[in-house]
Amino acid sequence: MQLAFFLPANKPPTSYEDVFRCTVSEVAEIGVNILPTIVYAEFETAIHNTATTVGPGLEVKACRLHLGQGWWRKMQSLGLSKQYRKKDSEVSQFL
Repeated sequence: MQLAFFLPANKPPTSYEDVFRCTVSEVAEIGVNILPTIVYAEFETAIHNTATTVGPGLEVKACRLHLGQGWWRKMQSLGLSKQYRKKDSEVSQFL
C-alpha cells in the first residue's frame, strides 16, 4: 500500500492539480508506477473535484478527523463530555 501526505501552501484547485501531477511524474522517474484507487481528503470541494478530474477512476472519501474534533469540542463546551464517556447511556449513543 502506498501512502502520501500533502500540505500545500495554498489551496486553489491548481495547487492540488500540481501536487497530483508532480507526484505521479516524480515517482515515474524512479520507476514506480502508482495507480491510486482511493483518496482521503478533508471536506474541501477543490481537492475532491481535482482528484476526480486528475484520476477519473479515483474514489474520494472524506477524512472525518477535523469533523470529529469539532464535534468533540462542541460536546465539551456544552458539558456533555461526561455523558459521552458513559458508553451505555442513551445520551452517549445519540452523540
